[in-house]
Amino acid sequence: WYELPNGDKLWQLNVICPNALSVNFCYDKFWIPEGGKFFVYSKDKKHSIGAFTSKNNKGDSVNVRGFATGLVYGSDVILEYYQPKEVTCNAVISIDFIVHGYRNIIGSSGQCQVNVNCSEGHNWQNEKNAVAVIIVEGNSTCSGSLITTTNLNEDFLFLTADHCLNRSRKDAVNDPNLDYTFFWWKFEAPGCDSNSIFPITYHITSGATILANNHQSDFALLRLREKPINYSDFTPFFLGW
Repeated sequence: WYELPNGDKLWQLNVICPNALSVNFCYDKFWIPEGGKFFVYSKDKKHSIGAFTSKNNKGDSVNVRGFATGLVYGSDVILEYYQPKEVTCNAVISIDFIVHGYRNIIGSSGQCQVNVNCSEGHNWQNEKNAVAVIIVEGNSTCSGSLITTTNLNEDFLFLTADHCLNRSRKDAVNDPNLDYTFFWWKFEAPGCDSNSIFPITYHITSGATILANNHQSDFALLRLREKPINYSDFTPFFLGW
């Protein structure tokens, strides 16, 4: 802990994963009091995610839930929690495991696949905002799309494949909580070139609940715990109901 001149406090933890391309964290307990702010950033400060605040809490201070933060590029990472002096409740930040990214988490596309920002994708600029990459427990990737209910009440549901949940070994009946899963929106190359550096944005939401899934038909329907609605350059789109 560091106490700042104005009475605010700062907590930092330095994590080094030698030769890692990226590092990300899964927390078995994560709770931020109102007013507190949590950041994760590379030591060289070239890449930062956060602030994570009380809005990201999935439980309360008694029934603390798990959480996952997204990838930070590099091998030397700082976790930082800022607590204003008027905040009297302590945050709960308990790391379950750290994911050492030894290769790029998303591979290159196939020759038959076309970037959505090529000319062929001009008519799909709304629909692309329904799609997200799913990172399950920090290292397994899939994709899926937003749908809602016929009530049109903006219930954020996410349709994906059941095999995407294999690593988590969870299902709608026995353990529906996907605390260690996060969703990467607007994951796209800036142009048509397949070799373009991507993504050009870093829009992450964390956590979901499995509403229904089936191994034989290979579907999984999730309810997102965070809605991707707080980004000025991104408007989510629903592909159906």
